[in-house]
Amino acid sequence: MTPNNTDEQIRHVFDEWHRAVKDQDAEGMAALYAHDGVLETPAVLALWPEREDAVVHGRDAIAQFFAQSFQARSGEGSSRTGSAAGGTSPTGGC
Repeated sequence: MTPNNTDEQIRHVFDEWHRAVKDQDAEGMAALYAHDGVLETPAVLALWPEREDAVVHGRDAIAQFFAQSFQARSGEGSSRTGSAAGGTSPTGGC
């Protein structure tokens, strides 16, 4: 069901965000962003230290960021070299 007024829309995003975080649902979190959405957070640099900025562009890259963030928090794939999750940041203008 799509909310039909501003208060319901805000509540929907709030509820979905918290559900997705609790469930570690990276795709669900990314779905709250537009296809060409932008996420800016210092956590990008913690996860992907090779990056020059803390900005992630596009829903797919945002989903990858959240997925790798959840992996890093759970200790899976941690590495002393490279990123905290052992992955790499998306390429292509991110």
